[in-house]
Amino acid sequence: MKKSYNVLLMNDSFPPTIDGVANVACNYAKILTGHNHTVTVATPYYPDAIDDYPFEVLRYGSLDTTQQVGYRTGNPFDPAITDALISRKPDFIHVHCPIVSLYYARMLREQLHIPIILTYHTKYDIDFEKALSLTVLQNAAKSLLIDNIKTCDAVWAVSEGAKENLRQLGYDGPVDVVCNGVDFEKGRATNEQIVQLKQKLHINEEFVFLFVGRMMWYKGTRLILDALKETTMTDYKMIFVGDGLDRKEMEEVTKEYNLQDHVIFTGAIKDREELKIYYSLANVFVFPSTFDTNGLVVSEAAACSLGSILIKDSCAAERVTDKQNGYLCEENADSLRQMMEYTRNHPEEVQQIGQHASDEIYMNWEDAVSVAEEKYARILEQFQQESTYKESVLDSGTMRTLLDLQKAVYTVQKTRDDIRQQGSIFLEMIQTGIDTAKEKRERISTIVKDSVKEMEEVLRQTNPVPESLVFEFSILLDRSETTKVVSGNASVNFIPFTGGVTSRLFTGTIRPGAADVQITNAAGIRHMCARYVFEGTDYTGKPCHIFVDNNGYFTENPIPKPFRTCPVFITDSEALQDYLHRPHFRAEGHPYEGGVIIKVFDTDKE
Repeated sequence: MKKSYNVLLMNDSFPPTIDGVANVACNYAKILTGHNHTVTVATPYYPDAIDDYPFEVLRYGSLDTTQQVGYRTGNPFDPAITDALISRKPDFIHVHCPIVSLYYARMLREQLHIPIILTYHTKYDIDFEKALSLTVLQNAAKSLLIDNIKTCDAVWAVSEGAKENLRQLGYDGPVDVVCNGVDFEKGRATNEQIVQLKQKLHINEEFVFLFVGRMMWYKGTRLILDALKETTMTDYKMIFVGDGLDRKEMEEVTKEYNLQDHVIFTGAIKDREELKIYYSLANVFVFPSTFDTNGLVVSEAAACSLGSILIKDSCAAERVTDKQNGYLCEENADSLRQMMEYTRNHPEEVQQIGQHASDEIYMNWEDAVSVAEEKYARILEQFQQESTYKESVLDSGTMRTLLDLQKAVYTVQKTRDDIRQQGSIFLEMIQTGIDTAKEKRERISTIVKDSVKEMEEVLRQTNPVPESLVFEFSILLDRSETTKVVSGNASVNFIPFTGGVTSRLFTGTIRPGAADVQITNAAGIRHMCARYVFEGTDYTGKPCHIFVDNNGYFTENPIPKPFRTCPVFITDSEALQDYLHRPHFRAEGHPYEGGVIIKVFDTDKE
């Protein structure tokens, strides 16, 4: 008799988000629940989520980054959710994303002392290359990713290609290939449903090609449009099902190529039964992606006896034999065009290929999760024998510090709705019960260190981040220690401050002794000069310092908001010296109650 487990599933995406990994996490939860396991899913908050499932979904805070990356970004700084997850007393944590979800899982493991299992789905090196322009930053991101994965007690990959990608990134630990299933029952939609959809899409007897997935160029969608641009076919339809950041540009290219009479964009289809009708309507599924590590949509198509055109040696093509249970082509538009034209000219063969795909490629979720359950049992048995779990790079003490940081940040977040109010509470705390300037600076520094990351995330949530933005310094002014000298029409204000910064280049806090010196001469010209030293680590992980000399001159009264300054940097970081020691920066000061945010921009990128 199988043992019932208390399972905690974690992923950065979950319905209503539509993508392959969200679909995987949801199906794991459904099937495990149906197998008499107790399942809890932890995932970021979505405002339109309706969690009407036979299992529990706990959503932690998130930032709206959908315009930047297409997803909301998890911000798990809510100790109430953490306490709730701990109280569920899971036997293990199964994570489907090696970034935010995995860091959160490691914080939970520090309290629970249970194993973490990671399923690796996505080629993150491609994501890093898209997001980071500098090779050194890409390499640093890959290193952090692999260090995070090494802390897992078991690592699974969804395909041999995903496993190979992990190896290429530098992971040298054990990896099991555990394939995903399909939540479609084998079989096609009814003829009546197909006819109704054809009428809706104004399709008559045309040969129908279908793509299902996110509307992103890296999915191979441009290859499809480039192939159709040169085709001699006339009696066909190409249906794109899905949505994504590149959809608008894809539609523009479709018009540019004069393909609008042949190409249909449906948008995202959340209803799985409706999606099945699209698979049943099509003659061939076209999925020229080399990004996907598994390609669940290929198995979904096979469930509906629909064969696929795939790129030779791609992960999606692992179980496909050319002209046996699918079609393979080279990764170029001409080869894809030839294969699409070939299938159009061989409709009977295409139908046979679709039946072979159904017999040889299809795997349902019941079978896939049953394999996972057997592996769960072995992992738990081994874990109990060893009585320990893995850690790497961030040791257990650091993870405990992250838990403390989580609680501190949440306290600040809940006491004030926005960053201005946070500045006020900082000063109130400083002014109550602290007797000396040294104690004040130490107290401010501690508070800033625990909260500056959350403060900057709040700002980013409401303000898009331009590519030219290099740093955002969060400055807290200690006005109770202001020294003022007045002589006639001239004056000097000497205001101590502290603060911090988190960025892709450097993370650190300001050392004691920082001050903003505001000099107004008899002519009414004000010179603001802030000099301070950050102490922290650069993007390579090495400790370093950055000296900042930030100057601005103003004749306006009051000073403009934001005010503009010219910063100069000196650093002992070997990795940052060449970049920071060049005179190509400008800064903006954005005051708020209790302090100021200094935004530093690279003028070469503006």
